[in-house]
Amino acid sequence: MLDTIITIALIILALPVSMFVLECLLGLFNTPAAKEVQLPDNLKNTLLMPAHNEAEIIAHTLENLKKHIGINDTLVVIADNCQDNTADIVRQHGFIALERHHETERGKGYALAYGMDYLHQQDQQPDIVTIVDADCLLDANALHLLKQNVHQRGRPVQACYLMKSGSVNRIAVKVSEFAFMVKNKIRLRGLSRLGMPVPLTGTGMAFPWDAIASAKLATGDIVEDMRLGVELAENGMGATYCDEALVYSYFPSSEKAEQTQRERWEHGHLSTLKQFAPRLFKRAITKPSIEALGMMMDLIIPPLSLLVMIIAAAWLLISVFSLMSNNWIYFSTINIYLMSLLVTVFLTWLLYGRSILSAKEMLHIPIYIFSKIAIYIGYIVRKQTKWIRTDRN
Repeated sequence: MLDTIITIALIILALPVSMFVLECLLGLFNTPAAKEVQLPDNLKNTLLMPAHNEAEIIAHTLENLKKHIGINDTLVVIADNCQDNTADIVRQHGFIALERHHETERGKGYALAYGMDYLHQQDQQPDIVTIVDADCLLDANALHLLKQNVHQRGRPVQACYLMKSGSVNRIAVKVSEFAFMVKNKIRLRGLSRLGMPVPLTGTGMAFPWDAIASAKLATGDIVEDMRLGVELAENGMGATYCDEALVYSYFPSSEKAEQTQRERWEHGHLSTLKQFAPRLFKRAITKPSIEALGMMMDLIIPPLSLLVMIIAAAWLLISVFSLMSNNWIYFSTINIYLMSLLVTVFLTWLLYGRSILSAKEMLHIPIYIFSKIAIYIGYIVRKQTKWIRTDRN
């Protein structure tokens, strides 16, 4: 019976490990730039920006956007349950500000749904809807590239969204920056090369009107972007990836705020995995769909720290079993899994991570992984289910 349990466990673990390694190895190579095309003169794009008490930083965001917004672009900011003058600042910069207040329905999803209701009420709807967070900055040409890709492909497009440590010099934040780059750049490149839909990462997302017009946005989901990406893939409208379009923001300087943000991401990822992986599997089997299958295969990869913890724990248990039974087949297999992960992460760091983490700082990764045990225990005993705005300070 123990042999059977270990065999089943190793088969199950093979799926996320092999998918992670495949995505990363394929993502180590640069993506060819998309062919430049002339956008129609009448192509309309509306940017929706959910904002909650962003008075301290939104002016900087708006000044950045002014450099990229064209004559056919409209920015609509949804000042959601704000107690500050976010809406006034938006209007002072010449943009549309919608104010929404609700006692219980709080969160980004509700704000976006409110913005979409506003667009539905207009005489003419935009061709493209682009979602950008209030703390995000667009790199040169990012908005144009997103519009170009949506126009060419006729489906949602996800920009390369990175988070930077900026002036914050904590090792944990630098490791998070590296992990964020692996997840949102390298792995999305790999998925794109496989011809699979990519997950939505929360900002820098552009949609054809028909894809977003009837989407279910008014949810209190703490990672509404992941949910939306999965549901679009279920309907055959999974997002594609544009590596050249860069959108970025900075980790909060407060250690407590950074911890809260990390907990929200990790808990949301696990909740989405638990809820949608079985559903996507059923969808891929009953109505064969490469999009549903691809999204499921990516979704079953848990957060990298958790995956490493699981493989390390399995290695320890199988080592004890192998010593007791003198059966080394399982030990060899789990060693392959562990070495595959370590080599893949090392290659990724060697090619793309040395500007983020020095070789000496890489030695802190085990400590960083160990520090996240509390987050995963918290998912079991006090799972975060409500959207909480990250403190920018």
